[in-house]
Amino acid sequence: MITPQDDASTSPLVIKKPGFMAYVTENIPNHLKVITFFVVVVLIVFGWNYAKDLRAELESQKKTTATLAQQFQQLGPSGVVAESGNSKGTTREVSTQASDAFGTAVFNLMRQQNARIDALTTAVGTAKASVTAMAPQPVTFDATTHNAATGALSGYVIEETRIGNEPPLASVSLSYDPAKVDPTKAFAGTNWTHYQEQFTTSLGSWEKQKSGGLSTTIRLSRTVSKPDPLDPSKMIVIGNEDIPITGANTVYSPSGLVSPAETNFPRWTLGLGLSTTSLPSPLNGTASIHLKPAATIDYRVFKRFGVFGGAANGGVVGGISIHFGAPK
Repeated sequence: MITPQDDASTSPLVIKKPGFMAYVTENIPNHLKVITFFVVVVLIVFGWNYAKDLRAELESQKKTTATLAQQFQQLGPSGVVAESGNSKGTTREVSTQASDAFGTAVFNLMRQQNARIDALTTAVGTAKASVTAMAPQPVTFDATTHNAATGALSGYVIEETRIGNEPPLASVSLSYDPAKVDPTKAFAGTNWTHYQEQFTTSLGSWEKQKSGGLSTTIRLSRTVSKPDPLDPSKMIVIGNEDIPITGANTVYSPSGLVSPAETNFPRWTLGLGLSTTSLPSPLNGTASIHLKPAATIDYRVFKRFGVFGGAANGGVVGGISIHFGAPK
């Protein structure tokens, strides 16, 4: 009895790939060399970045200390510019002070724009009270302002004279009838004109190069205008002056002490997901899609560049990562 034997030419050829453990145990010494080199490189990069992060943190602490230790100081011969004293408060404390200073309308707008207060600067400008003698005023002897026979005045303008050639802030149009005994009637028609004042606040912040601390300069100025004698509907500028700053203070929230350019990003990034692979069916050889877990870990060496490695589809992946786009 002859038993038919299988034809080798018609049998499917199955190639079995070596497993991961077999691949690892094939040449252990060479693998150890590669792994040791990789570990040494990783340790060097990790140690270098760790030292760099410690240095950046120390510089940030020096900057914060220098900012909070800054004292109020008058600048300039007339003390019209002030360098503010600095302090630190919580975000809620700074927001409460800002709400009192600006009112609820500003905070409602900030809430709509998803904004926050990082720093609040307040300043006190004082225009000191003074008494000066009336300077001689020219008298126009005509019927509109002066009666030479009775000494009566009507619309006689006396403008304020301030010490230091500062611009006048008011004037009085004097009317006086010496024939009237009652002062309320004798000076009837007299009125004051307070000139228009426009205040300008200049606020500048800078970072000192040596200590890294933040400083703030404040200047408050006033522009005075009065009605044009030739056309009362128009205003003419009669002078400018600086108002002395007698007190100033800047309160920083924790986020306000860190510049956006110095934001520290996490160095490690872990990625978890799924990968797909196409495998032939052992029954009919038809390819089918299978899902496999995948994982990568990224280490940021520089601000925009890093390295990553992981596993996907049962294999090892790795490369260089590039981080782009402006921080949001």
